[in-house]
Formats: sequence, C-alpha cells, structure tokens
Amino acid sequence: NPRPPRSHRGTKPPNEAIKINIDAAVFDSVVGIGIIARDHDGFVLGGRTIFLDLKMDIECAEVGALKEGIMWTRNNNVTRAVFKTDCASLVNRLKSRKEDLSIFGFRLKEIFKLLESFIDVKIE
Repeated sequence: NPRPPRSHRGTKPPNEAIKINIDAAVFDSVVGIGIIARDHDGFVLGGRTIFLDLKMDIECAEVGALKEGIMWTRNNNVTRAVFKTDCASLVNRLKSRKEDLSIFGFRLKEIFKLLESFIDVKIE
C-alpha cells in the first residue's frame, strides 16, 4: 500500500531567530553546498552556494555545509539561529554528543566550537 502524501510545511523560527537551511549534494568528484537564510516571516536575508572539486561521502559534505552555514551566520552577526538540515544522522550525532574518535567526530568537535559564539542556537 502506498503511503499517503505528507505536508512538508516548514516551521517558523522564534521572532528573534534566523532560520538557516543548509544542504549538500555529491556528484562524482564534485560537492555542492547550498545555504539560505530567512527571517521569521520567510523573507530571504541571504545565502550562498559553493562547489568543491573534492571526493567525499554525503555525511562529510553535510558537515561541510553546516560549517559553511555557521560561518555565514557568524559573518553576518547573527546570534540566534535555527539550522535546518535533511541529514538525520548529522542531527542525531550532534544531539548525542558522544565521543567519536573518527575524522567525522573531529569535524563535529569543530562545529561545537563554532556554535559557542551564539546566544541561542538549534540544529534540526
């Protein structure tokens, strides 16, 4: 039985927060990263696209997208942010904060250090 279609409505961030949607795509040896920032009314504040000539798996590309999103946010003096990603494994690993000795774990530690500058931050 096919599943019924679901609504994919986004939720508004709190009035003071900026919602940062991030995503990454990998095709052969090219990585594409997209970042778009919106206020609580959905007004686009800015964004960025980046293409890298690197070979990596999608999880690493998603971490790179999150890092670029955080850097964009910091460079634009945003102190309250909600980061949205479609990479559930990244969100779960960030929320659990378990010790991870892999390269991926090292990159997550870098992300945690970058997040320390925010007054309020959420990753969904």
